[in-house]
Amino acid sequence: CLAIALPPVIFLTKGLISGTWITGVVKGPLGWGEIINPSSPWFIAFFTYMIGYCAIGLWLFYRKYMKSGSKTKYRKGVWVLSGGFVSLSGVVMWELGLPAIGIKFVPTMSPCIAMVWILCIYFAVVRRNLMALTPFAAAHEIIDTMNEGFLIIDINGKIKIANKNLGLLFKVKRKEFLDSSIEKFFEGGEKIAGEIISSVKLSGRAIFNEVTCLRNDGTHFPAQISASSLPPGASGEDMEGAILLFQDITERKLTEEQLRYMAYHDQVTELPNRFLFFDRLEHEIERAKRYKAFLGLMIIDIDLFKEINDTYGHEAGDQLLRVAGQRLKRSVRKSDTTARIGGDEFALILPDLKKPEDVRVVEKRIFERFKEPVRIGSKELKITISAGIAIYPLHCETSDLLFKCADSALYSAKESGRNTACIFEPQMRPSLIDRFQMVERIREGIEKREFVLFYQPQVELNTRVVVGAEALVRWNDPQRGIISPYEFISVAEESGLIIPLGQYILEEACKEAVSWKEIGRGYVKVAVNVSARQLQKSDFSQTVRNILKKTGLEPSRLEIEVTETATMQNMEISVKTLKELREIGVRIAVDDFGTGYSSLLYLKRFPVSTLKIGQTFIKDLKENSTEEEIVSAIIALAERLKLDLVIAEGVELNGQVKLLQSLNCRVIQGYYFAKPMAADKFREFLLSSPEPPQDKR
Repeated sequence: CLAIALPPVIFLTKGLISGTWITGVVKGPLGWGEIINPSSPWFIAFFTYMIGYCAIGLWLFYRKYMKSGSKTKYRKGVWVLSGGFVSLSGVVMWELGLPAIGIKFVPTMSPCIAMVWILCIYFAVVRRNLMALTPFAAAHEIIDTMNEGFLIIDINGKIKIANKNLGLLFKVKRKEFLDSSIEKFFEGGEKIAGEIISSVKLSGRAIFNEVTCLRNDGTHFPAQISASSLPPGASGEDMEGAILLFQDITERKLTEEQLRYMAYHDQVTELPNRFLFFDRLEHEIERAKRYKAFLGLMIIDIDLFKEINDTYGHEAGDQLLRVAGQRLKRSVRKSDTTARIGGDEFALILPDLKKPEDVRVVEKRIFERFKEPVRIGSKELKITISAGIAIYPLHCETSDLLFKCADSALYSAKESGRNTACIFEPQMRPSLIDRFQMVERIREGIEKREFVLFYQPQVELNTRVVVGAEALVRWNDPQRGIISPYEFISVAEESGLIIPLGQYILEEACKEAVSWKEIGRGYVKVAVNVSARQLQKSDFSQTVRNILKKTGLEPSRLEIEVTETATMQNMEISVKTLKELREIGVRIAVDDFGTGYSSLLYLKRFPVSTLKIGQTFIKDLKENSTEEEIVSAIIALAERLKLDLVIAEGVELNGQVKLLQSLNCRVIQGYYFAKPMAADKFREFLLSSPEPPQDKR
C-alpha cells in the first residue's frame, strides 16, 4: 500500500514546497530549491526516477490484479489504475508540457492532480478492501465464489465465517450469521448441532445426507451437509471448530419423489400399481391378523376390453381405463386401496370389514356405477365388468393365496357369462391347487427336458411330396406318460413359462430340421407355433436369429406360425417383430385364418407368406356349403395377394381332399395322411415319401 502511495505523496510534497508562499524556507545547494528548479539536473533526474517508478508500479499492479481472473479484483483494480493513469498524465503535463510551450508554471496544480490518485487509492484500499492480501482475506474471496453454502463454526457451534451463497440459501444477510449459533438454523437444532460437532471430533469428517434447514421466515429446505474439522489457526485466528458445506437438495428430493411415485403408480390411471398393491395387501393382512378383523380382496376385469382397444385405438383404451379407475376409487372408502395390477385388471383392498357380507355392499355399489355409459370421444359405450372376491381369513391367510383365490373367483365369473361377481368357494380350491402344482411341474419339466416334439407332415396334394412339417409339443411326464398340450399350454402362457418353453421348442425344431438335410430332405421346412407372450417380447426376432445361427438352419426353412389373436395384443410390436423376421428370410404363417375378428386388416399390415385354413371350416366342408364358399374365398384371396401357400389343416376325409383339390388348395395337413409322430418316426416317413423334381427343391 505504501509502495503504491509513495509517488503521489512525493509529488504532493514537492508541489507544496514549490509554491511561492514556502519558497523562502528552502535553502542550500542540494535542498528542495534545486529539485524544484526545472533547469536543474537534479530536477530532471528526480522527475525521471519518479515517472519510471510510477510506470513500473502500474505495470506490476496490472499484472497482479487486472489479469488475476477475479472479477472482484478487476473491478477494484480499475479504481487504482484509472487514478494512477490520470495522475501520472497530469503531472507530466503540468511539470513538463506547459513550461515547454511557454505557459507560466502553476506549481499548485501538481499536488491537486496527485490528490486524484491518492483518493482513488483510498477508495480502493479502505472502501473496497483491495489490499487485504493475507491468506485469510484471500480465502474469503474464494469461498464467495463457491456454489455451496460455506461456514466455519467454533467448538461451541458459533458461526465465525459465512459466504454469500449461505445467505442466499437462508435468505438473510451474511452479517446476521456471525456469532450466531447454528442450532437456530436446523430443525431439531440442538441435536443436529451436537451430532455435527461430536462426529467431527470423533472422525474428523462427517456427511449428513439430509438435514432440514430453517429460515427466519418460517420456511425450510432440505440440505446435504459435509463437515470436516478445523485445526487451530487454519482460520487465521487461534480457534478450532468445523467447516460446513451446505448443498440445497430440494430439486434432487423432488426428482427422487417423482421417480418413487412413478415406480409405485400406474402411469395411465395414476393408481397404485402391482408392486404397491402387494405391499399394501401384506400390510393390511398383518393388521387384520393383529386386530382379528376381516379383509376383502376384489379383482375386477373390464369385459371385452381388448376388442374395445383394438376397435377404437389405444388412446380410447387408456381413457376407458382412467374412467374405470376413477369409478372404482369413488366406490370405496379413502382407507381402501384401488390399484391397477395390469392390462384391464384392477384390484381393491377392503380392510376393517365387520363381517364378510359387507363386501357385497361394495360390489353392488361398483356394479351400479358401471351401468352408466362411458363417453369415449363422440361415442358412448356401454361397458361391463367381472369380479372375483376372496375374504381373509375365511378363504386364505397369506397375500399370495388370497390373491389367487380372488383370481380363481374372477375366472368363474367370466365362465358364468361375464358382467357378474363371484366369491371364492371351497370347491374352487382343488383346481386352484392343481394349477399351482402344474406351474411347478412345468418349470421342473423344462429344466429336465421332459418336453418332446412330434411332427405332422404337410403334403402337396398333386405329388404327395412332403413339403413341410408342423412341430407340436408334448410333455413326456415320467409318471403320466405323454401329456397333451391342451393340459399345460394355457397354464404355461398365464405363468410366463411359455417364454423358456417356447425357446426350447424352437431350438429343438431347428435342430431336427437340420437332420432332415442329412437324409436328403433339405427342402422340407419346419413350422413352429409362437405364443402371444413370445411375440410381444422386443428381443424375439434376435432370439430367432441366435437359434438359427446356433443350429445352422437356413432361415427360409423355418416358418413361424402365429394366430390373429396373438398378434393383435400389441399390433405395433407384432408388425415390427414379424417384419424383422421376414427380412432375414423366415416365413410367416397365419394359423386358423378367418376365425379372428380382423383378418383383412391382418393381411394388409403383416408380412404374411402362408395362410392356414383352420379346422373350423374344414370339418364341415361339403359341396355347396357355406364352408366351401369361405374356403374358396380364402384361396382366391391368397392368390390375388400373391401369397406363397395356402394350407388346409385338420383334413381327415377323402371327400374333403377331393373338394380341396378342386378348389386349387395345393397343400394339406391332417390325419388323412398322417398323425403327429415322434422325430425318428417322422424321418422314416420322409424317407418313404416321394421326392420333388430336382428343379423344384
